[in-house]
Amino acid sequence: MGAPPRLIDLSLARTVDEARRLTWEAGTDAYMAPEQCIPGSLPIEPAADVWGLGATLFHGAAGYLPFPREPGFDAADVGSRFPQVEVDPLPLPDEVPFPVQEAILACLHPEPEQRPTPRQLVERLEPAIAGLRTQPVLFRRRPGLR
Repeated sequence: MGAPPRLIDLSLARTVDEARRLTWEAGTDAYMAPEQCIPGSLPIEPAADVWGLGATLFHGAAGYLPFPREPGFDAADVGSRFPQVEVDPLPLPDEVPFPVQEAILACLHPEPEQRPTPRQLVERLEPAIAGLRTQPVLFRRRPGLR
């Protein structure tokens, strides 16, 4: 989330066929699509990557996670470990332009078929990003978070 940019979680990369056959939670909890959190609930398709990108964009734009866990969460309880399966994302800061907010939140739709494709996401974001200022904006942390 800063300079220099880094690629992360490549150890979790899977082909589409391998992802469809997963029978366990694979990923970094806060960035996993709901269908990844409950193996076998839905096939893990490329839409799960769009969800993960949306969670990453949200974190980068807001400075906090879209679905924070409660302190002392119960790792054995799916809803406690993966709040994204039960609740809506937190609001993005007002400083994030509305078209960017819409695009990011579309990626976080709980239904995979309702998420944009990567091409659709680019088409939504390019005009919005073209109009943004180029200097970084520092956001405050959400109150109560460490």
